[in-house]
Amino acid sequence: MEGGLEVGCQRLIFNGERLQAGPQATLQAADIQDGDGLHFFKALTGAKHVIYLFPPAGTDVEATVKLNLIPEWKFSVLYPVVPTSASSAGGQALEWNVKASPSGTLLENTGLEVSYLFWEVSRRQTLRGR
Repeated sequence: MEGGLEVGCQRLIFNGERLQAGPQATLQAADIQDGDGLHFFKALTGAKHVIYLFPPAGTDVEATVKLNLIPEWKFSVLYPVVPTSASSAGGQALEWNVKASPSGTLLENTGLEVSYLFWEVSRRQTLRGR
């Protein structure tokens, strides 16, 4: 990730309380003094997005799965990894091409055999000046 940890992924804890982000969120407003300790960590990203494909018994199905994001979001994890491109709306887009079998096995067009398609997204908002 270029430019450091995204603002939406940061968590600051002071005296057991999570500090809230925003224009009024200053060290002075939180009564943080020189020498006080802060705990800084990366936030958990939340729900995991998974797609399973199970065609009817006795049939294999060629499938194309397309995802398009709004400009404020970006893909942070993809499995299997595929190239991303710009969508017509200005965000990121991707496309998985797989052959799905009734057992749930997916054969990605690179030859990789997987059980599911997975992605995570994160906000594009970053610290100013970075």
